[in-house]
Amino acid sequence: MHRDGTRVEQGQLPGAPWHVPLAELGMGADRAAALTTQLINWLRPEAVFFVGSPGA
Repeated sequence: MHRDGTRVEQGQLPGAPWHVPLAELGMGADRAAALTTQLINWLRPEAVFFVGSPGA
């Protein structure tokens, strides 16, 4: 849990050495962009993937 309240769940892929944090950022491109920047600065990931449903 980040100090601003952003919650991240962390797990591990079976058979892989990586830890995978997941965060649900909610609707809105501006919000997603701001939170993504915050999460990158906080977690320092090697890769970032975006998964979503535009207009849903």
